[in-house]
Amino acid sequence: MQTIMLKLSWELIQSDSHMFDHHKILALTEKIIDLYQRFRLAIVMGAWNIWRFKTMTQLHLPRETSDALGMLGTIYNANILAQYIRDQGIPTTVYTPQHFTTIPLSNDFCAHTARHRIAQGEIVFCAWWTGNPYCTTDLAAVLRALELGCDMVVKVTTVDGVYDSDPRINPHARRYDYISHTDVLHQKLMVMDQSAFGMASENNLPIAVCNSEAMMHVGTDRRQWTIVRS
Repeated sequence: MQTIMLKLSWELIQSDSHMFDHHKILALTEKIIDLYQRFRLAIVMGAWNIWRFKTMTQLHLPRETSDALGMLGTIYNANILAQYIRDQGIPTTVYTPQHFTTIPLSNDFCAHTARHRIAQGEIVFCAWWTGNPYCTTDLAAVLRALELGCDMVVKVTTVDGVYDSDPRINPHARRYDYISHTDVLHQKLMVMDQSAFGMASENNLPIAVCNSEAMMHVGTDRRQWTIVRS
């Protein structure tokens, strides 16, 4: 059975009126459980529903402080989704880097232990980014995927793949079924952080990009998502 790293957008759990939308989280949980029947899973979540560095500049916080608050948001999101999954009878564990151990909502991250738990049928959440400022959850997803021996990263967002321009702005944007890491970097396509694509390219780690509907078809119908690989 293959292991995949799900990189989940914060938009999948938030609605216009709620930071955490019960019905959207339930729907996402059902999709994750469907994937769980076919794959071993690890998960990294974004946290812009809680904190965005780019929209909080009026507070004049140092970047390191702001990034720490963003990292904290990933612990909120990971624990909430993990609990929904546990309520369906599937074991989960939330990990954070070893130097962040002061809260009872997570365990110290150890790649060996996390790989063992995944092999035993647990869904593993990796929160608190890489533990460093100036990084992103995209980069954390790729890094943890490599540490955990994942076969692929699947980025689930509101866009159904990688386009040659922003489809929300350009109605004539063209979606790729396949594109190389190198072309993504050269064209500066921003569906995922460039540093994440760079790390994936160096390590030959495929990245699939899809929306929440198409995530049901990961590993089957590739017409519904874009695959990025060397």
